[in-house]
Amino acid sequence: VEPFVRISDGIIQHFSHQHHHLKLDEDTSRDYDEDKLCQCCVMPVFSGNLYSCMQCDFILHEACANLSRRIHHPVHPHMLTLVARCDDVRKSEDICSTCTRLSVAGFFYECGKRECYFKLHVQCGIVSEPLVHESHMHPLFLTSKPGEYRKCSVCKMLSPTHTRETFNCIECDFALCFECATLPHEVMYKHDKHMLSLSYGEETGTMTYWCELCEKKVNPKEQFYKCDEYCCVTLHIECLFGTELYMMPGSFWFYYNKKVDVLPNNQNMCRPICSFCEKRSPYKVVFQLSGSIYCSRRCLKFCV
Repeated sequence: VEPFVRISDGIIQHFSHQHHHLKLDEDTSRDYDEDKLCQCCVMPVFSGNLYSCMQCDFILHEACANLSRRIHHPVHPHMLTLVARCDDVRKSEDICSTCTRLSVAGFFYECGKRECYFKLHVQCGIVSEPLVHESHMHPLFLTSKPGEYRKCSVCKMLSPTHTRETFNCIECDFALCFECATLPHEVMYKHDKHMLSLSYGEETGTMTYWCELCEKKVNPKEQFYKCDEYCCVTLHIECLFGTELYMMPGSFWFYYNKKVDVLPNNQNMCRPICSFCEKRSPYKVVFQLSGSIYCSRRCLKFCV
């Protein structure tokens, strides 16, 4: 099944936005807008072509518009179907089956079998093996055995998801979780004209780095984004993307039968104060539950 119908040269009707046509935008010199998110992967347009709606602000990366409607994934035995997020009931457990991130916005691949709730963010759905990744010199494979629980060699975390899958090196003990495997290697930052690249930790690094946003030290042995040009901008991953990746203002989910709204954190001159940690929220979105504002899902969970 094709993801779109071609109306004419550069104009398509996508299955996720059938009431309007999308036009191909090949202007790669466009200004970067961090608030302009692809409706599929819920990430900004850092570079490359995009499809934009001719009547509203709906946009898709060209690559996202071309994603297969149905795929087989090595961590699941059933066929998966690409689904656009609709206004159905969402729960706090509505997370990607291979990473710990919530699935409340964007597109995802889901299993159509009855009583099978397996689903993947599109980023986790399209990453494949052998995985050639910048964090390791050897190709990586999904070789985890049933019941095996491996710690990611990059973030040092154990995956709490039910698949417990990691990309593993067959030549050494290196393992990479889906969260680290799907982080973009290059990103844009609104105060730097260059692309920032993801550093995977400098074991012998002696330089002191400071985050441009929070103005705190960056641990050089952990992942962080940095500009490799003369401007030397460095950013914590959490400061750039927030505590929850793939969050879009206007989306929501239900937590213990209470609606949680995702709101933009740029509506006032003063950033709101979190009802739990009592600090001003530094991230791009905040969560609203029963009239209270929370800066992160961690803070929200402590209050419910």
